[in-house]
Amino acid sequence: MADLGTVEALRNASFKDIASILDAQELQALDADFSHDWPAAAHILGHLYNYDLPDARYVWKRLPDVLKQERVVTMAFQLLQAMWNKDYQGVWQALNRQDWGAEVAPLAAALAEKVRAYNAELITRAYSSIAPSKAAALLGLPEAQAVELAERAGWGRRDVSSGLITVTRPAGGSDERVTSEHLARLTQYVTHLEAS
Repeated sequence: MADLGTVEALRNASFKDIASILDAQELQALDADFSHDWPAAAHILGHLYNYDLPDARYVWKRLPDVLKQERVVTMAFQLLQAMWNKDYQGVWQALNRQDWGAEVAPLAAALAEKVRAYNAELITRAYSSIAPSKAAALLGLPEAQAVELAERAGWGRRDVSSGLITVTRPAGGSDERVTSEHLARLTQYVTHLEAS
């Protein structure tokens, strides 16, 4: 049921396009009946790749029971549940599985890298220091690799006395603060819109 666009998106690593391609194909199908060859796991993972968790849930809910029982589709749903619940241990257990299947393994690997980069960015925004075990859990890496990644990212070195990694934002980051000038401009804009 999946057309050449899906195959090409997977082959060319255009993972951000997979969900929209499959959404369009689903809407174009005259009969809402999913066939056994529908790439349901890729459809769910495509939405997860775009951090569109609600749409991934709706894809799951629309699937017939026979497709929900497929191993890779069940794995994609378990990943969706873990991401929905912010259960990072579950996210990494699901993403690090080796049995994703040849069709969606590249998408799962790309999603793992995207989640790791996203979580690293969140760490730089939320923490001034972090325990290596916590960083490892959020990044889906063993502790030693998490410390190595932190040093490569320029977060700072591990504090010998506390054992914590000092988290510093990279230079040139987009740390734009809301100033009173921003609020004044926003107020003028809203006032103008209400007057129109």
